Amino acid sequence: MFNRLFHKDKKATAASARSLGSTTSEQLASLIPFVNAPETTNILAFNFAELVEFNTGDHLFDVGQNDEWDYFLLEGEMALVASDKRETKLESDSPKSKNPIAYLRPRKFSAEIRSKKATVVRLPHHVLELAFKQASGNSSWGQEELVVIGELDQESLLDKITQEIGNGTLTLPSLPEVAERVRQACQDSENSTAAITKIIASDTAISAKLLAASNSPLYRGANPTKTLQDAIARLGRNTTQQLVYYYATRELFDTPMPSLRELFTRAWQQSLERGAMAQTLARYGSGRLNPDVAFLCGLLFRVGDIVAYQYAAEAEVDADEMEKIQQIADSISVQISRKLIQDWNMPSEVLEALEYGADWSYCAGGESPDYGELMVVTNVHVRMLHNRMRGLPELTNIPAITRMITDDFAPDVSIITQAKKALAELTEL
Repeated sequence: MFNRLFHKDKKATAASARSLGSTTSEQLASLIPFVNAPETTNILAFNFAELVEFNTGDHLFDVGQNDEWDYFLLEGEMALVASDKRETKLESDSPKSKNPIAYLRPRKFSAEIRSKKATVVRLPHHVLELAFKQASGNSSWGQEELVVIGELDQESLLDKITQEIGNGTLTLPSLPEVAERVRQACQDSENSTAAITKIIASDTAISAKLLAASNSPLYRGANPTKTLQDAIARLGRNTTQQLVYYYATRELFDTPMPSLRELFTRAWQQSLERGAMAQTLARYGSGRLNPDVAFLCGLLFRVGDIVAYQYAAEAEVDADEMEKIQQIADSISVQISRKLIQDWNMPSEVLEALEYGADWSYCAGGESPDYGELMVVTNVHVRMLHNRMRGLPELTNIPAITRMITDDFAPDVSIITQAKKALAELTEL
């Protein structure tokens, strides 16, 4: 049974691996995340965990694998080897050995035993995922742990990401297919509500959230909606499309690593805020800009940050190095976002907003403002909202402002107030 379960490939010498039986409850409880997980979670994991002994030269996994196992080093030494052959040594007496080895999928490292013998705890990846979710609910969860291992400084990490963008090997998250299918269906006026319902019904999680949204204080009517088709009819096509992207994108801004959760949460809040601001400006500003497309532009403007965070997670960074990770994201986010938006087949308007939204001097030159200019004005308003004025030119020197904010720009209340209201409504869903 052991040989059947163990993953074999041309480099691994799985035959030399030897099962030592079950781990002890004390051994498991000393590892992250089990040290802070509920007792019932540890009892469940104990039933799946086993001790395995390897010999020098054995491979646990290779770069790019989406294998089903996770490992903790109990005794011995191993090397983690990145795709560029950069190595990091891991020893069993190091505090880092309390963390799962190269946890992210697909694997960003190969793991090779370097000592004569090495003992590891092995358990299924889905069991460890469950443990992380359970442990994250405990307020005493430590913030100093490293979930994954590596040694890439800021410069080399930037080089690595840039190189992978250039050669097409950058690991990108996938947007649920239902989001793009819904967008296309909603734009075709010949598609009925029933047709759109059928598409959304293929994703049970998003379907449940749309049904709940239709019964929220923001949208509910005299009678509660009980079917997905009724929910879509109540919400309308534009709102349905916006919420589908909202829910699909929200899942990307999540991580099982508590040490990086602050970055992911902050990035999501900023993306949501930018989306609400862009939507509000499109609704009241000069030009014929679609508020729902504008929301999508704002929501995805810095989506590249999450990929940079994931790559940084494979480097040796502590919770107090958040500023360094953000600097990496700031340097490379536009390039990654461009790659993502193209990979996801997003509308050309979203790419337009990404390309020009941070260029204060950008002017489309047509009769009406485009989504690039909208994004410029959106970013100006977001900066003003948080009093981040350093580096911002005089407002009269930003062409997009004079094109968006014309004499007929007269909302009943301020744009900031309207955007805050829209943001609050989204947050409630």
